[in-house]
Parts: sequence; C-alpha cells; structure tokens
Amino acid sequence: MLDTAKRESDSFVAIAYDGVTTNPEAGGDFISTKNFALQLDALMAAGYTPITLDDVARFYKERRLLPAKSLLITFENSRRSSYFTTGSLLEKRRWHAVMGVVTDDVRKEAEGVILAPYLERMKSSPTWDLAAESDHGTGEVVASADGRTAMFFSAPAWLPDVSRFETPEEFDRRIRADHAAAVSFFTNTLGCAARAFFFPMGNYGQFESHNKPLREANLKAVADFYEMGFVINGFGYNDALSDPRRLARLKVDPAWSADELVRILDGMWPREIPGGWNDSPEAGGVEKERWRAIWGESIPDSDSPSVYLRAKAPDDPVVSDKGSTTGSKALVMGSNAFRLVRSQVPHGWGRLHGVPELRGRRRHGDAHDRKGQLGHPDAQPAGSHGRRKAGR
Repeated sequence: MLDTAKRESDSFVAIAYDGVTTNPEAGGDFISTKNFALQLDALMAAGYTPITLDDVARFYKERRLLPAKSLLITFENSRRSSYFTTGSLLEKRRWHAVMGVVTDDVRKEAEGVILAPYLERMKSSPTWDLAAESDHGTGEVVASADGRTAMFFSAPAWLPDVSRFETPEEFDRRIRADHAAAVSFFTNTLGCAARAFFFPMGNYGQFESHNKPLREANLKAVADFYEMGFVINGFGYNDALSDPRRLARLKVDPAWSADELVRILDGMWPREIPGGWNDSPEAGGVEKERWRAIWGESIPDSDSPSVYLRAKAPDDPVVSDKGSTTGSKALVMGSNAFRLVRSQVPHGWGRLHGVPELRGRRRHGDAHDRKGQLGHPDAQPAGSHGRRKAGR
C-alpha cells in the first residue's frame, strides 16, 4: 500500500497496543481481536496509511516525505497473543506493525512471550518490524532507602550497601549495560539490527524536573545504540521537528471503539483555529475535549468550559509509586505546529513549539484535582498551584 501512496507529508502518528487477545479481561489493558480488526478497517476507511521503521528512519535521516495520514502501529512487550491474533489481520489488509521485544523475557522463554524462532520469522516478514524494549528494563529498581521502587529507566537506584543513590555515572553504566544486552540479543540470536527502542511504560524520567541528568543519559544512550527511540504520551503525533530519540506513541485504550480511535487520531493533525482561545467552539475556539493529558489525567467538566487536571495515585501505594504521577499535564490536540498557532496564543503565555499547555503539580496534602479555565492566561484557578504555558 505504501509503495503507491503519494509522499507529501512531514508528519505521522504512532499508536501502541498493550496487548491483543481473543477474550480480554473486562477493564484490563488488552483489546479484543474483534475490536482490533474493526479499528484496522476504520483506519483504512479514514485514509490512514501504515508505515515502517524504515520509513521513519529515512524521514529523519534523509527528509524523505511520508504519505498523508501516515500511521505507525506498535505492540508492547513481545506478547505472544498479540502476534498470533493480529498477524493474519494485518497480512490480509497488507498492513504493517512493530513488535517491542523484551529480550530477557524471550531468552528465558517467559510465560506469554513470543519465542525466538517466531521472532526470527517475523524479522523476515513484510508485515513486521522488531524494536528493542530493553533487556530486563521493564521491571523496577529499589529507588529509596525505605524500599520504594521506580521504573528501571526513570530513577537512580538506591544502593543499600553504601546507603546512597546511584551517581549519574553509575546510572549511565546500568542503562547502557541493559541496552548492550538487548542489542546483542538482536544481533547474535535474531540476526538483525535493533533499529528502534521503546522506553518501557514510555518513561525515561521526563516527568520530574530534578531528573534532567537521567533524561540526558537516557536520550544519549538511545542515540548511541539505535536509530530512533519512542515514548508514550497522550498524543502520538510526530513531525520534522520531533526529536527522533523520543518520538511519541499514543497508547490505545481498550475501551475505545473503532470510530473513537479514528476521531482521536484525526484530532491530532495540525489545523487552523479560526477563533481565539477564549471563544466558544461555535465561534471557532478550542473544544475542551481536545485537551489531552500526556501526564496524569485531564477530564473535561460537563458543566463549564473547564478542564480538570488530576494526578494519578499509585497502583499499590504500599509497595511502590508505580502508576502514579506527582501532577498532570495536558496539551491541545492538533496544535503541535508552531506556524499554525503562534499568533493565537494569548499574550503572557510562553511560546515553545506553539503548543498551548495546562500543567498542575500536587503539593503534599493537596487534593488530586486541579481545574484550569481554558483561555484565561491572567487567572489562576482557585486552589491551583499549577501553571499554564505553551510548551512540552
């Protein structure tokens, strides 16, 4: 399909499926095979064109343009069910996808993981690309003296023998050893290069301001080991200005219908905003539903032109901070192009890539909810200690 598509676009969207299975658990992270097939058909009908890792690499290295409405489909954690349930659906439609591979799980033949012989078959298939998703970096490290844990790539480990955190140099050695093991598995076991890296859970320490040395180490390692890296956020939109070390993927909610997925993706593409940021949607302003969280949660208020920003609580606060955020951050879908919105952002808002942003952060003891009034740069919402600016 891509061979005959006209190349005239300098952007693409990427989506991530946690897993696909025939009978997913209600409320779980996996989508049903039936719904996945419906989504593929809806995406085709809406004019989306599947692309490959090679297309993405050449776009950033050679500035080779992409077809309009280009879409990169990815799957997480080398899950066996995702491969066996989606392969025939993709092949029938001549569509393409990328499987993230956790190499240590494959090496140990962990339950529910694709075995190496199948990965070798996938690498030669016109349907599949393979990306490294770490060697054993999908787990957690102890990140405090009291035993609390954090994602492998997101925080320095606590070293109990010397009662201190890792130094930046020790953190760098740890993550590079993991990358080296993953790349070695690709080279020596699968017989192919690891061209791309998926940060597990999309997290490389980007949500905490004090983690700047860790973020820099993570992105430098991606550049040294791979051609591109991917995170997960609430958008999934990428263009020529995006950093190829941290390209965006949108995680597909298993509850989304086929039509809803298309509607969300259609809202990602840059477009003119004919009205002002304070105007109602009827007057050409921004619909509050177009604010999407890339950290924490954003919830449109049903009774006012407002958006609630809410931090996420830990999945199990007794055990670790996994699943939690210390605040929330939301951006406007379809605003990620500086040339389209720079003249519309109200005076007093910062300007970086032309992306309007609402951001809030919890202090200890604060309630989880934050409420931001759309388009009021001079007013802080009652009870809010957040800030709003244009940026990422």
